[in-house]
Amino acid sequence: MAVPVKWHDTAVLAYERGVRLTVEMPPGSVLTKLSTAALPEALSVSASNTRVDTLSVLMERERHTEH
Repeated sequence: MAVPVKWHDTAVLAYERGVRLTVEMPPGSVLTKLSTAALPEALSVSASNTRVDTLSVLMERERHTEH
């Protein structure tokens, strides 16, 4: 059994609540591309295509940014 995921609605709600960084866990980058299109003001990255040290810096910067 499967239940449809309202991904776009969830992403918009997260943005409205202050999320400005999305990190897609491996494998792939499908959701990263969808996030970039749906929320162009946010930063979306794929862990599969981004160095760990870069991810760490992005996440730390996001933690300390007020929205």
